[in-house]
Amino acid sequence: MTSRRRLSWRGSAARNSPRSLPGASLAEARRIGEAVASRFAESSAEGVRATVSIGLAETRPGGSDLGQLLASADRALYRAKALGRNRVEAEGPAAAA
Repeated sequence: MTSRRRLSWRGSAARNSPRSLPGASLAEARRIGEAVASRFAESSAEGVRATVSIGLAETRPGGSDLGQLLASADRALYRAKALGRNRVEAEGPAAAA
């Protein structure tokens, strides 16, 4: 039996936009987030520097309810913003490893 994970993604551009990546590992979600941040920075308009901060949160089956998962993603998002933007930060069981 394969263990499935739920990941939640919170990003900030104009506002928070939660996304779910069911079955994705934290490393996979981080790669996706870094690709999004890179593409977002590349698409900046002339004279306007655009940045994106992404917070990832992970839970294992039976671990957290949706509210806890989103709260973890928010903490990771605000940590990304505090550490300089254009960052991807994670929170959850695999993030500590």
